[in-house]
Amino acid sequence: MSDSSTRQRAKRSGAAPWHLLLALGVTLALLTMASPEWRALAASGGTWAATGSLATARDQHTATLLPNGKVLVVGGFNTNSGVLASAELYDPSTGMWTLTGSMTTARDQHTATLLANGTVLVAGGDNIGTLASAELYDPSTGAWTPTGSMGATHEAHTATLLPNGTVLVAGGYSANGGGIVASAELYDPRTGAWTPTGSMTTAREVHTATLLPNGKVLIDGGVGGSANGALASAELYDPSTGSWTATGSLVTARDGHTATLLPNGTVLVAGGGGIGNSPNLASAELYDPSAGAWTPTGALTTGRNFHAATLLPNGKVLVVGGLNTGAALVSAELYDPSAGTWAATGPLTTGRYSHTATLLPNGTVLVAGGTDNIGSSLASAELYQDPAAQAAAGATQTAVAQQTAAPGQTATAQAQQTATVQAGQTQTAQTATAQAQQTAAAQQTTAAQTTAAARAQQTAAAQQTTAAGQTATAGAQQTAAVNQTATAAAQRTAATGQTATAQAQQTAAAMQTATVGAQQTAMLGQTATAQAQQTGTAQAQQTATAAAGSSGGSPPGTGAATPELSSGELLATGLLPALALLLYRRRRHRRWR
Repeated sequence: MSDSSTRQRAKRSGAAPWHLLLALGVTLALLTMASPEWRALAASGGTWAATGSLATARDQHTATLLPNGKVLVVGGFNTNSGVLASAELYDPSTGMWTLTGSMTTARDQHTATLLANGTVLVAGGDNIGTLASAELYDPSTGAWTPTGSMGATHEAHTATLLPNGTVLVAGGYSANGGGIVASAELYDPRTGAWTPTGSMTTAREVHTATLLPNGKVLIDGGVGGSANGALASAELYDPSTGSWTATGSLVTARDGHTATLLPNGTVLVAGGGGIGNSPNLASAELYDPSAGAWTPTGALTTGRNFHAATLLPNGKVLVVGGLNTGAALVSAELYDPSAGTWAATGPLTTGRYSHTATLLPNGTVLVAGGTDNIGSSLASAELYQDPAAQAAAGATQTAVAQQTAAPGQTATAQAQQTATVQAGQTQTAQTATAQAQQTAAAQQTTAAQTTAAARAQQTAAAQQTTAAGQTATAGAQQTAAVNQTATAAAQRTAATGQTATAQAQQTAAAMQTATVGAQQTAMLGQTATAQAQQTGTAQAQQTATAAAGSSGGSPPGTGAATPELSSGELLATGLLPALALLLYRRRRHRRWR
């Protein structure tokens, strides 16, 4: 069949010309770009990209940023294999995950805390029953070791690293504690032991805990009370007294929410839901520690709970995913503290809840695992990239590098100062040595002068003997040699620089003295020689001349020593997500029924 007949049949069948399809596509694109949602998205500049997947799909796990820049994901729940003991490491430089040592005890709904020494403390959780055990992960060895167990079992609790290095575990569900508990414990890394501390004023689980700039810990919301419903109460833990005091209550009771400490010291609580409350709250509020009160702020564009919130380097807060009416959300939003408003940002590639979100050193955010629309655990991971946040992260890294370099520069300056002092000490020692040498030379010169004078006296006393003349002549030659030695010492002293100038002048004075003495001695020698010539014989003169020739050698030398589900899709899949949510609630929150 020819190509022309094919095109004609297509035309008769009512196929739209290609130019009409193109025009329709352009029109739809322009309408989309004109929408407020698209403009907000474009303004936010945030996008998501897939990265390496976890080796094991999981939800209700923990993720901890290690000092070496890698991310440790631990435990959790897998819909096929149940509670997990495995752990994995994400390397941002490769975008890949690798297995590391497994925990000694499988667990989910636990906590993970990075300690000051670089190890990670995992405590409590659930494994067909609540757990009291705890263990430590050493990044240098990739291995886990058990540490002291808590006094009571805890799951769905909170763990907070305090300024003194201890860890505060508070609340949660405890099988041996009779249900939801108010008890709290402190872990001391130095001893590996737990000790009880003051109990909260209200028993609660699925709450949040935030360390405030004043060192106190803010606990808010959660599930509790006589009806096991969502709570609005909040309280403060004071590490200096080990006690709790009530503070202002939330405007709206909530659990499954997030709490984020903002740069200005206030705390942002967003979303949530819970038993006896709307299952997906969009409201948000701010806690002011100085007033001890909560005030409403802008509401999320989409209500959600079991989502994740991350403070970005530019001061904004990224909220990702979550659960809304049985659907796992793909949407993400940014909160601007300066305006108190939320704006949509790029959507996830996969909707999820009960996942983790970790801020990486380069300003990107790693989202890993979680639960999808049908209640299955996810292995996929994604990276959120926001140019503004990444630029702020780069500026922070530069500032840290400069602060790190400053101590090094100080140390270098100190080392240079030390070297200068040491060089000065060395020069001083050399100067002292030169002075000692000069003194010795002067003493030798004085001794030579004394010897020359004595010899001159002997020569004068033996005017009539040839031997006397010879002795005087030799004395004169020895004095001249000493004079040359003193001259060389003075020259070496002058080479030491400005420091030894005064000493060189002293040496020159000694030289002059030695020269005068030598000249005087030479004159005496000449006088004695003349007298000897007058009284001696010709043989004595010849002998004196020969003796003078034999003693004419040179003196020895000297040297100087340094987008969301559409409505149609949501209706089409409404029954299945609703069934999945029911199954999820039965599995994870069976005790809340």
